[in-house]
Amino acid sequence: MPYFEKRWFGTTPLFSIQQAAYCDIQYILSPQWQAFSAWQSGYKNMRNVNTFDGASHAASISLLLPFVTSAIFVFGFGGGRENAKDLSESSYTVICVQAGHATGAANKFDYHLNGSIQQRHYSWSDIFNIRRHDTEYFYTLIPQPQKLTWRGFYPT
Repeated sequence: MPYFEKRWFGTTPLFSIQQAAYCDIQYILSPQWQAFSAWQSGYKNMRNVNTFDGASHAASISLLLPFVTSAIFVFGFGGGRENAKDLSESSYTVICVQAGHATGAANKFDYHLNGSIQQRHYSWSDIFNIRRHDTEYFYTLIPQPQKLTWRGFYPT
Protein backbone atom coordinates (compact mmCIF):
# COMPACT_ATOMS: atom_id res chain seq x y z
CA MET A 1 0.00 0.00 0.00
CA PRO A 2 1.29 3.49 -0.75
CA TYR A 3 1.83 5.79 2.20
CA PHE A 4 2.08 9.59 2.14
CA GLU A 5 2.74 11.92 5.07
CA LYS A 6 3.10 15.69 5.48
CA ARG A 7 4.29 17.25 8.75
CA TRP A 8 4.07 20.75 10.18
CA PHE A 9 5.66 21.99 13.40
CA GLY A 10 3.80 24.77 15.14
CA THR A 11 2.58 27.49 12.80
CA THR A 12 5.49 27.20 10.36
CA PRO A 13 4.88 26.28 6.72
CA LEU A 14 5.14 22.70 5.51
CA PHE A 15 8.20 21.09 7.12
CA SER A 16 8.56 17.55 5.70
CA ILE A 17 7.03 15.20 3.14
CA GLN A 18 7.46 11.44 3.25
CA GLN A 19 6.47 9.04 0.48
CA ALA A 20 6.56 5.37 1.41
CA ALA A 21 5.15 1.89 0.90
CA TYR A 22 3.59 -0.14 3.72
CA CYS A 23 2.90 -3.88 3.91
CA ASP A 24 0.97 -5.60 6.72
CA ILE A 25 0.52 -9.39 7.03
CA GLN A 26 -1.59 -11.24 9.61
CA TYR A 27 -1.05 -14.88 10.59
CA ILE A 28 -3.34 -17.17 12.58
CA LEU A 29 -0.94 -19.52 14.35
CA SER A 30 -3.56 -21.37 16.41
CA PRO A 31 -7.03 -20.60 17.79
CA GLN A 32 -5.32 -18.79 20.68
CA TRP A 33 -2.33 -17.08 19.00
CA GLN A 34 -2.25 -14.54 16.19
CA ALA A 35 0.76 -12.75 14.73
CA PHE A 36 0.95 -9.43 12.90
CA SER A 37 3.96 -8.26 10.92
CA ALA A 38 4.56 -5.00 9.09
CA TRP A 39 7.21 -3.43 6.84
CA GLN A 40 7.48 0.24 5.81
CA SER A 41 10.04 1.82 3.49
CA GLY A 42 10.11 5.36 2.21
CA TYR A 43 11.97 8.56 1.49
CA LYS A 44 11.68 11.81 3.48
CA ASN A 45 12.23 15.33 2.08
CA MET A 46 12.68 18.19 4.54
CA ARG A 47 11.56 21.55 3.20
CA ASN A 48 14.36 23.88 4.34
CA VAL A 49 16.98 21.51 5.75
CA ASN A 50 18.38 19.25 3.02
CA THR A 51 20.83 17.48 5.35
CA PHE A 52 17.89 15.57 6.92
CA ASP A 53 16.65 14.12 3.60
CA GLY A 54 16.94 10.35 3.41
CA ALA A 55 15.38 6.91 3.32
CA SER A 56 13.69 5.12 6.21
CA HIS A 57 12.91 1.44 6.75
CA ALA A 58 11.03 -0.21 9.61
CA ALA A 59 9.76 -3.70 10.44
CA SER A 60 7.79 -5.11 13.37
CA ILE A 61 6.08 -8.27 14.56
CA SER A 62 3.46 -8.60 17.28
CA LEU A 63 1.84 -11.59 18.97
CA LEU A 64 -1.74 -11.39 20.20
CA LEU A 65 -2.99 -13.71 22.95
CA PRO A 66 -6.63 -13.67 24.11
CA PHE A 67 -6.48 -14.04 27.90
CA VAL A 68 -10.20 -14.50 28.47
CA THR A 69 -13.15 -13.74 26.19
CA SER A 70 -13.07 -10.05 27.10
CA ALA A 71 -9.33 -9.32 27.38
CA ILE A 72 -6.24 -9.66 25.19
CA PHE A 73 -2.49 -9.25 25.60
CA VAL A 74 -0.18 -8.01 22.84
CA PHE A 75 3.60 -8.42 22.80
CA GLY A 76 5.83 -7.17 20.03
CA PHE A 77 9.22 -6.02 18.89
CA GLY A 78 10.54 -4.10 15.94
CA GLY A 79 13.39 -2.20 14.47
CA GLY A 80 14.32 0.15 11.73
CA ARG A 81 16.85 2.40 10.09
CA GLU A 82 16.68 6.14 9.35
CA ASN A 83 19.19 7.46 6.82
CA ALA A 84 20.06 11.08 6.15
CA LYS A 85 22.77 13.17 4.54
CA ASP A 86 23.87 14.40 7.99
CA LEU A 87 25.02 11.18 9.68
CA SER A 88 25.46 12.66 13.18
CA GLU A 89 21.92 14.02 13.66
CA SER A 90 19.47 11.98 11.62
CA SER A 91 20.98 8.61 10.73
CA TYR A 92 20.23 5.98 13.34
CA THR A 93 18.96 2.48 13.99
CA VAL A 94 15.92 1.85 16.18
CA ILE A 95 15.05 -1.12 18.39
CA CYS A 96 11.64 -1.27 20.08
CA VAL A 97 9.85 -3.63 22.49
CA GLN A 98 6.16 -3.19 23.27
CA ALA A 99 3.40 -4.74 25.37
CA GLY A 100 -0.28 -4.01 25.75
CA HIS A 101 -3.51 -5.12 27.39
CA ALA A 102 -7.09 -4.37 26.35
CA THR A 103 -10.52 -5.30 27.62
CA GLY A 104 -13.49 -6.04 25.40
CA ALA A 105 -17.23 -5.55 25.34
CA ALA A 106 -18.03 -7.77 28.35
CA ASN A 107 -17.15 -4.97 30.79
CA LYS A 108 -19.04 -1.73 31.36
CA PHE A 109 -15.74 0.13 31.29
CA ASP A 110 -13.19 -0.79 28.63
CA TYR A 111 -9.58 0.34 28.52
CA HIS A 112 -6.40 -0.08 26.51
CA LEU A 113 -3.02 0.02 28.24
CA ASN A 114 0.10 0.09 26.06
CA GLY A 115 3.76 0.56 26.81
CA SER A 116 6.94 0.47 24.79
CA ILE A 117 10.66 1.07 25.11
CA GLN A 118 12.58 2.39 22.13
CA GLN A 119 16.34 2.82 21.74
CA ARG A 120 18.06 4.85 19.02
CA HIS A 121 21.73 4.34 18.17
CA TYR A 122 23.11 7.12 15.97
CA SER A 123 25.47 6.25 13.13
CA TRP A 124 28.12 8.89 13.54
CA SER A 125 29.72 11.13 16.16
CA ASP A 126 28.77 14.79 16.31
CA ILE A 127 31.12 17.79 16.17
CA PHE A 128 32.22 17.12 19.79
CA ASN A 129 33.04 13.46 18.97
CA ILE A 130 30.06 12.20 20.98
CA ARG A 131 28.01 9.33 19.56
CA ARG A 132 24.43 9.59 20.79
CA HIS A 133 22.26 6.79 22.18
CA ASP A 134 18.70 7.67 23.20
CA THR A 135 16.11 5.65 25.12
CA GLU A 136 12.44 6.62 25.09
CA TYR A 137 9.59 5.19 27.14
CA PHE A 138 5.98 5.42 25.92
CA TYR A 139 2.92 4.60 28.02
CA THR A 140 -0.67 5.04 26.95
CA LEU A 141 -3.87 4.46 28.91
CA ILE A 142 -7.13 4.94 27.03
CA PRO A 143 -10.28 4.60 29.15
CA GLN A 144 -13.42 3.92 27.14
CA PRO A 145 -16.74 4.08 29.02
CA GLN A 146 -19.32 2.18 26.97
CA LYS A 147 -22.03 4.77 27.66
CA LEU A 148 -20.08 7.24 25.50
CA THR A 149 -19.95 5.09 22.36
CA TRP A 150 -21.58 6.16 19.11
CA ARG A 151 -21.91 3.48 16.40
CA GLY A 152 -18.80 1.70 17.63
CA PHE A 153 -16.66 4.84 17.99
CA TYR A 154 -15.10 5.80 21.34
CA PRO A 155 -13.83 9.22 22.39
CA THR A 156 -10.10 9.16 23.15
